[in-house]
Amino acid sequence: MEKKKELRSLLRDMEWIQKDPLLDELLAQNPPIIVQPMTQGMEAEVTKLCIQDNRFILKVWNKVSKPNIDYQYRLLSGLYEQGLPVSKPLGWGRKRSEQKEQVLFTYDDGGELQDYSEKKMQEIAALLYQIHQVNVEKLLPLTLPKYDFFAYYFPDLDQHPDLLAVVTEVASVTSIEHCHFIHGDFHLNNLVEKDGRMTIIDWTNGQLGDPRFDFSWSLFLKRIYMPSFLAEAFSNAYLSLHPIQEEDRTTFEAIAYLRWILLNRFAQGPEGIDLMKKANDIAARNPFLKDLNLQG
Repeated sequence: MEKKKELRSLLRDMEWIQKDPLLDELLAQNPPIIVQPMTQGMEAEVTKLCIQDNRFILKVWNKVSKPNIDYQYRLLSGLYEQGLPVSKPLGWGRKRSEQKEQVLFTYDDGGELQDYSEKKMQEIAALLYQIHQVNVEKLLPLTLPKYDFFAYYFPDLDQHPDLLAVVTEVASVTSIEHCHFIHGDFHLNNLVEKDGRMTIIDWTNGQLGDPRFDFSWSLFLKRIYMPSFLAEAFSNAYLSLHPIQEEDRTTFEAIAYLRWILLNRFAQGPEGIDLMKKANDIAARNPFLKDLNLQG
């Protein structure tokens, strides 16, 4: 349900640590706003603010997740300056509360993608390639994180002995690179669209990493959740821009499958869709996975 408020009254409990001059202007003008509720994620409370002809997003991390929003603000600023289609950040800070929840204020760049076509998948592949071409030096003095790959993407793996054995085997023949900037979770729910322009959102996992994994994880999810011809359009388009050896595609496909199995044990996928069959069809063609009988 929409609510009308004044901007200052909505943001009066915020202590801004960094902010764009536009946010100062808005706070000084104190315009009336319409507050629209949005579908809530697992990490933060999200609200859309309508101010005249402009739309903004206010995110408050008041749940379990405690990401580094200072890092996200500076990362978004740097990516925006390099011309990447990301939401322009206008401010970040903390609520004046006992919990001191982090907040982020950005432009609203639209809603979920409205249609899918081979052309759209080619455009999405080009966006991923654009991420992997980011000039890391131009992001300085921001220090991009670099994680132990398997520890980061396979949390609590020791609690899943069946997966641990296979992941250990794959890890033994995999050389992970940390030379390029990656999104870390490039899937369709992390793209929004407005007036035909797509914007990449949710940079929680942005880091120095391996584009082969970034591509393989994204492709695996498309093969699970989308018609195969769309997934292959994405794959062909990306590989035409950034070729990856077949051996590496096989290895990182196995890693993507194993990660999906692990995450699926934490949070079951959509009901009514035989996702496990699709996943196992992929596994049956992969030499690392074809003899396994894993359950999500």
